[in-house]
Amino acid sequence: MKIDYAYAAAHLLDTVPNPWIGYEFVERTFTELLAKWKGEERVVANNLVFILEELRKRLEAERDRLAEEVFNRLLDEDKMRFMVVLHDLGMNRPPKKVEIQKSATKATRLDGNQFMLNLYDPVPSDALNSLEHKVASFLDEQRRLYFWYRNIPHRGYYVQGWQKPRIYADFIFTTRGAGTADKDYRKVFVLETKGLHLKNEDSAYKQSVFALCNKRAKRKTWNELVPAMREKEIAYEVVYEDEWKSRLNELLAD
Repeated sequence: MKIDYAYAAAHLLDTVPNPWIGYEFVERTFTELLAKWKGEERVVANNLVFILEELRKRLEAERDRLAEEVFNRLLDEDKMRFMVVLHDLGMNRPPKKVEIQKSATKATRLDGNQFMLNLYDPVPSDALNSLEHKVASFLDEQRRLYFWYRNIPHRGYYVQGWQKPRIYADFIFTTRGAGTADKDYRKVFVLETKGLHLKNEDSAYKQSVFALCNKRAKRKTWNELVPAMREKEIAYEVVYEDEWKSRLNELLAD
């Protein structure tokens, strides 16, 4: 029985862009499987799709492991740095204004009152899912809040980790200091919210990247990152649906 390795390798191009390397992976995998199932090669042929999918998963896991290893090594060697970069240096930031359709429904707090501390007014109702609506309403009622901003997916602020997809957190919010005389913001939070059904590998990756951001942010003085952030702090958080209120209370009490 003969398996078309070139055809099989074509199904891995999104994971292994080099077709020659993909061919080698496929050839090695099926050669070993056919040897193991000698005399019953039909078992291998009948499970071709399953085998390719399992191979893809293992290749993706190894790719991500190596990417994280290189990413951290470059940071440790100071060949790559944790930075907050402005738009003209290649990173998106909150826009000066947000355009919404005239027909868009305006979101309000859960208590029916207007949002008062959002960075842009109005907030379209379709910009918030159920969990995000709860979080936005909670933030808007907090005494120490300076402002909150519903980050715009694919256009707003993002974090670039060791995987290709950018992380567009759901919210950016700022808080004042605990003293009554503090009128300026003291701390910036980058917040990602997750429903319970989304506790998966993607969530674990985002938590790992945010933990690394927090670790690196503490090593830098903000004079190095951006002058406007002198005397400020920044924190990155992932919160889940079953803990968001208690976690936000902890963050706001700090």
